[in-house]
Amino acid sequence: MSLPTITITDELKSEITAKHQLKHVETMEKTSLPSKEVIEKEKSQLDLLKSIVNFDVKSKLKPTITLNKVVLPTKDIMKEEKQANKK
Repeated sequence: MSLPTITITDELKSEITAKHQLKHVETMEKTSLPSKEVIEKEKSQLDLLKSIVNFDVKSKLKPTITLNKVVLPTKDIMKEEKQANKK
């Protein structure tokens, strides 16, 4: 498999090979550290997550009894619903 040939125009060649007058620039890296408030907020969130992970269910929660109460409709209510559906 051969590579495709690329033709470059004379104008582009002259632009590439011409000497450019560039200025020297010193780069400065700026690193911004988080503020004290941001650090404290992140720490409090981490503490909260740790407390959630380490939560002891058996010693902290009391047992509860739940009752499921199902109210069945009476005959009168069922008749009223049937009549309402017929209309």
